Amino acid sequence: MGQVSPTIGAKLWQELHYHDDGVMDKGGESCGIIGKMGTGKSTIMLQLAQLSRYIPDGSKKRMVAQVMFGEKDIREFNTHPETVVWRGRVNDYWNCLIPKNWDKSFPNALFQSKPLTLWVHEDDELTFFHADYDGEPKRVPNLPQVNTYYNADDLIHKIVEGNINVVYEPQTYIIDKSLIKKIKARTLDPEGTTSDKSPRKAFQDACPPVFWFELIGKMIINKPIPYLTLMIDEFHQIAVARAEKQMWKLIDIFASNFVDLRRNNMTVIFATHQTTFIDWRIYDRLAKWIWLPGAYPSNKLSMVFPTVIARQKLGTAIIEERLSEFGGFKFSRIPRQPPLLRVDGMLE
Repeated sequence: MGQVSPTIGAKLWQELHYHDDGVMDKGGESCGIIGKMGTGKSTIMLQLAQLSRYIPDGSKKRMVAQVMFGEKDIREFNTHPETVVWRGRVNDYWNCLIPKNWDKSFPNALFQSKPLTLWVHEDDELTFFHADYDGEPKRVPNLPQVNTYYNADDLIHKIVEGNINVVYEPQTYIIDKSLIKKIKARTLDPEGTTSDKSPRKAFQDACPPVFWFELIGKMIINKPIPYLTLMIDEFHQIAVARAEKQMWKLIDIFASNFVDLRRNNMTVIFATHQTTFIDWRIYDRLAKWIWLPGAYPSNKLSMVFPTVIARQKLGTAIIEERLSEFGGFKFSRIPRQPPLLRVDGMLE
């Protein structure tokens, strides 16, 4: 990988999917995966979803160092499968994570595959199918039972610990009163006092992704599970760049909560095509980046020159601890990957 260190890359990659309690070491992580279409963003997220584990009684950096120097095998450490919340999309590959499918792809994996639980809002009727080359819908083999939730609080208490929880946001979403209160606290009238005008009308037909602001904010306060990883692909659909009015305030609230994610042992990993697609208040707070071909980071965010990223071949990535160190790692396609999963009944 030329001037990009594979040793540093392997270390940072290992540290990304092992999490400790924040007392012995760091706590939750935050990472953005950036690259053009077809460069492996979804593949890396799938692998992180299955690989993420937590260490309840030690430092991940010390553990990773011992593994890399050959002092111990990773299976000698007290690690446990970390709970994952995966944002489901209209075109997705989370069906790769279904245990029977994952075990077929990786029969010799170090750890047992995580179970998968599927969540849909109780008012939505979603149909899951494979679209084969002829375009006709096909049944999804091994599709798990669909479970329902009625709001963010209900979902938080139903999330299954140790599982990969695939969550589809409500297709008709009315902003929660708790978010309205936070928005009003950021709203001043011309005299400089807090306005009493409710922003609820502005969100009467809120786009479904707004649900994630509520869910993540409430998880920070009420999370019943000690360690949690949030996986959000197409993150620009949530924290869109150049947001206006009430959406601008929502993103500001979300950005302010970032430090609390780490302290509460919550890891957030998202993917998009360029950093410029998302609000700067979010990307300014990330601790790690994974750069794939097509990514073009500014020197404010990264020590890696865009020309170095451009020379990377498919199946290679650069991982960076922001403005600290960076290295490269290799990854492969998911073997025997099932077809793209599609969903009918969603607002696109």
